[in-house]
Amino acid sequence: TGNEVYLSGKNADWAKILSYRCSFLLDAAAYIAPKTIFNHELSKIYKTFRKTQQGTSIGYSVAAAGLGTRGGRESILQYLRQVDRLCEQMVYERQGQVKISLLADHGHNLTPGRRISFRKTLKEAGFRVAKRLKTDQDVVPISYGLVTYAAFFTHNPAPVADALLASPAAALACYPTPPGVCVRTLDGSALISYHDGRYRYAPDSGDPLQLNPILDNLRQQGRVAEDGFIEDRALFDATQNHIYPDPLRRIWLAFHGLVQHPADLIVCLHDGWYHGSASFDRLSGGAVSTHGSLNQINSTTFVLTMTGPLPSALRLEEIMPALLSNPRTPFPAPHVGACWPNRFRWDF
Repeated sequence: TGNEVYLSGKNADWAKILSYRCSFLLDAAAYIAPKTIFNHELSKIYKTFRKTQQGTSIGYSVAAAGLGTRGGRESILQYLRQVDRLCEQMVYERQGQVKISLLADHGHNLTPGRRISFRKTLKEAGFRVAKRLKTDQDVVPISYGLVTYAAFFTHNPAPVADALLASPAAALACYPTPPGVCVRTLDGSALISYHDGRYRYAPDSGDPLQLNPILDNLRQQGRVAEDGFIEDRALFDATQNHIYPDPLRRIWLAFHGLVQHPADLIVCLHDGWYHGSASFDRLSGGAVSTHGSLNQINSTTFVLTMTGPLPSALRLEEIMPALLSNPRTPFPAPHVGACWPNRFRWDF
């Protein structure tokens, strides 16, 4: 099950490089009693860092997510102040001989929402919500966590997408279709293709990802090839501040390589709605803020570092190499996007 895989840590190889992370068994409690778990984590992180005499030490906080989910903006501000005090203490104790970096792995929408299951929508469209795919009318929703997207297994993603896009909660739907990935809204559809480090966005109707103005600019700059393909980095640079940052690569990877068993259909939700476990929703008291959607506030976050200047935007996998290659400048150079710290890095 999802819980068994998560608690085993099998889907979190990155955790192996951490100097501190609380037990995976405490993760659920981090959403039910986040303040208690957060204080526990900060105490352990502080003790871990104090023991480190040289090199790099990395700590991770799970309860930061619980505080944001349960308390929204105000809770986020409170724990940022608490982390700030911890950082000041470490700098004081080391007499300035320490470089601190704070970073996160996703944004937060800071929007109270309510859970949607889509069961009624699917049933009214003639589909059967099931636990296994036995017929072409079966749909298996993945109800895990509380996030602003919904994933489904189905033999017929196109008609299921038709049904789900009629819901006021659904913003856009994506599913693989040869020779690429189809992305759709109620009034538009486009095909995303990939070849040799380049992506192509070919609208069939409308402009579901609102990329046409950006593509026009890239075309004027000579960055679009005759076959319509565009270099990956050019797209990343051009969409940093777009409503959907880096959308072609992120959508493509969702079905090609990011997960071992990709869904047949992914639906991004409007802020104000979330999908996931009904029992977790009741147990945690709902989500005042959460994440998961393709849009800017759900996606972008921050890196703050004392190691030196960073580029204006980085992909997650680029952050650690950038920090490690930075010159050791004497003054901090913070780079702030959205709001969400749950990794702490100290260099001695």
